[in-house]
Amino acid sequence: ARPAISSASEPDYPPLSMVTEDGRATGFAVDLLRASLNAVGHDVTFKVAPWADIKKQLENRQIQVLPLVGKTPEREQVYDFTFPYLTLHGTIIVRKEQADIHSISDLHNKLIAVMEGDNAHEFVLRKQIGRQVVTYKSYESALEELAIRKVDAVIVQKLVGLQLVNKLDLSDELMSVGPPLEKFQQNFCFAVAEGDKESLALLNEGLSIVIADGTYEEIQHRWLGVLEEETANRAIYKVIFSVLITLAVGFWLSFLWQMMLRKKVSQRTLELKKSNQELSDLRDKLQESVTDRTLELE
Repeated sequence: ARPAISSASEPDYPPLSMVTEDGRATGFAVDLLRASLNAVGHDVTFKVAPWADIKKQLENRQIQVLPLVGKTPEREQVYDFTFPYLTLHGTIIVRKEQADIHSISDLHNKLIAVMEGDNAHEFVLRKQIGRQVVTYKSYESALEELAIRKVDAVIVQKLVGLQLVNKLDLSDELMSVGPPLEKFQQNFCFAVAEGDKESLALLNEGLSIVIADGTYEEIQHRWLGVLEEETANRAIYKVIFSVLITLAVGFWLSFLWQMMLRKKVSQRTLELKKSNQELSDLRDKLQESVTDRTLELE
């Protein structure tokens, strides 16, 4: 049997890379790497450790591959990458009470929190965003510090950030603001130490196979399908809500129109009755006048 390939996973980058209750690596990227290596006849072993630690271990060749690495200019100097299998964008997460942060341009004098060594860490340093960058071992810690006002904002991959906000039960306190950060686009790949061409070729071959045979789609649906359904459901709810609002407004306008119409009809009816009464009175007076004139002639 071919020897197992050594890998590692960070514990809290859901749903891409996580850890089970009994300490095993799991998540979309972990399952994809396992399937890709199995497709070319290799097993894979995973250790779980903070991101800053495992990226250093890969650089030092203490492990052979990482399943979830965003390709950046800084990392291309020390790693080689497969072709990208997933492209996502970052976001800014702030406290809901904050009203002065809506985009990157609002962060120039703020304390920005990121996970140490993450794509976001490299991004904010590269773009010189914020007054000061505060790093944490995990995004869970960064978001918890944001909730208690220790920092002003967290920059994180949007899918991961929203998953963690829900996991930490901070949905009532924290929110994502602004459009996706286009300049913080993450092309996720498998990564090996620079120069490890043999492992890189093996990984590209395995990744190509699982994409071609439908395995990739099955793994994607297993881990990301629920989110896609939730997004679709939110879109449906928005449409239904808009239709209901439109119907309610239409009903209310129709009701007001009918009330106004009834008022006008009632008012017109009173005017007609008054006119008829005046005509009747005038006719009676004319009749009396004619009668009186006839009597005088007699």
